[in-house]
Amino acid sequence: MMPNEAVDAVETLAGLESVLTSEPTLQQASEALEAIIALHRAGAAPMLLAMALRRLGHVRLQQGQPPAAIEAWQEASDLLRAKTLDSPSAEMFVEVLIDLGGLLCAVQCGEAAEVPLLEATTILRDERRVTGRFAWTLNLLAASRQLNGRAEDALTALREAEAVAKAVAHDSRSPPDAARWALILNNIGRAEIAIGRPQDACRTLETCLAVTRELIQAGGSPNDLTLHSAVSNRYGHALEQIGQPAAALPFYTETVEIMRTLVSAGRRDLAEDLADVEADLARLCGALAVSQPDDDRRCDNHQS
Repeated sequence: MMPNEAVDAVETLAGLESVLTSEPTLQQASEALEAIIALHRAGAAPMLLAMALRRLGHVRLQQGQPPAAIEAWQEASDLLRAKTLDSPSAEMFVEVLIDLGGLLCAVQCGEAAEVPLLEATTILRDERRVTGRFAWTLNLLAASRQLNGRAEDALTALREAEAVAKAVAHDSRSPPDAARWALILNNIGRAEIAIGRPQDACRTLETCLAVTRELIQAGGSPNDLTLHSAVSNRYGHALEQIGQPAAALPFYTETVEIMRTLVSAGRRDLAEDLADVEADLARLCGALAVSQPDDDRRCDNHQS
């Protein structure tokens, strides 16, 4: 750039950045970031370009454009990978890799997702960081492997994630960290059932239920209650698979009660899930020859 052009670019960038700090609409943010990216390309500023691309990816995702977000984050990660990074830039690189891998998982591109997620977990493992972010990245890595049909490899990643999440939750005593640990335990239990290990799943889900119950008793969030109901239902399935249908009954009943409460409180998005768990309860009641009154459709207490 010529001197006058450089001054104009700085002034233009300042104006565009001011747009982004003034509560813009998504369209305004998108247009400002596109202009910022064009200026950084012209000025050969790869680090600033990577930062702008990362921001644009999040805007594209909010606009309902996952492919465009993937494209932006892929370019940002390529730019950052090619540079010697200072600490803030290295942090951003890992975040972009996690964003990219997570979104690729969400759009069912397991093979593509594994590449950035494996890179991110390798960096975090080498740095010996026992953090919630590391645990969640391992959880995403497991999801990418499940999409690829590699169940055992996925379970290996999940078990490492669980060990990290457990350590973080015990150290912090933080409900969000405990909830992350519970979610990973639930994912392990689901994976163990899927590969035909219901006995292992029972042990995993028992631990998970203990964590979610503690969260609820401490005044947990609606998300904690939703997770607890899902785990309770999954535990019921695992108990049935190991030949203990009577033991599964109270867990199906608990799940239905929680789900009905959530749906009645406005979670209409859970209506289909409620129908599914009610069907599980009705099926088991029929198998155990236990009555299910028409007034509330609950099973009577089963006497074993």
